[in-house]
Amino acid sequence: MNKSDINLSLEQRISYLKKLKNLIIEHRQDIYDALHKDLNKNNFEAEVSEIW
Repeated sequence: MNKSDINLSLEQRISYLKKLKNLIIEHRQDIYDALHKDLNKNNFEAEVSEIW
């Protein structure tokens, strides 16, 4: 997002948030792996404290 995105409509912002949610879901295991490697967090801890 850049300065030109500041005036996005509500629909556009919702669309971006839905895309972000889908990316998080698609890459959930990669996120788990990185949090385990970097912070020694198990999947449950990563899920409740970092992902959602």
